[in-house]
Parts: sequence; C-alpha cells; structure tokens
Amino acid sequence: MKYLFAFLCPPIIAFIYGGCGGFIVNCILCLFGYLPGAIHALVLIIISNQNRRQEELIMMMEAQRMNAQRNNLHPRQRETEPTIIPAMNGDIIDIEREK
Repeated sequence: MKYLFAFLCPPIIAFIYGGCGGFIVNCILCLFGYLPGAIHALVLIIISNQNRRQEELIMMMEAQRMNAQRNNLHPRQRETEPTIIPAMNGDIIDIEREK
C-alpha cells in the first residue's frame, strides 16, 4: 500500500519517511518531473525498511549477549536478576524468573 501511495503522492511519503529534508528534495525532484519524485519516495521507503530490520537485529543480538552474560552468573545471583527481552517496537520487557 505504501508503495502505491509513493506513486500517487511522492512528497507525502518523502515527508513521512525522510522528514523535512526528504520532503524538500522530493518537491524539487517532482518539479523536474513526476517520475524522479516517485523514485525518490520509493528509495526512502526501502531505506527505512532496511534500517528498521537492522535495528531489530541489533536488539536481538544485544538480548542474546545480555542473556548469555546472565547465564554465566552464580546461581544465587541469577535468581534475583530479571530476564530482559526486547520487544519489536523498541521497548524492553523485564520478566521475573520463576523460582
């Protein structure tokens, strides 16, 4: 749906995914022709999706590292520390370990 909207109204997609700078660049590209503005909007969507995937991967790697460090603790220390799990929306969820 967002790809279709990128062709219908590229400056709005450029503003959503590229901010004010992306909006201004897209408006200038649309003045030169409709197609360059639409291509620019598509590129902004693709870059945004790649950045989101990389952030999710980094969060998962950090969670694995933190849980690995936690597993190396002494058993008594392990009971008092919460298990940390990152959510996909960027929040961090603390889950108390069952005894």
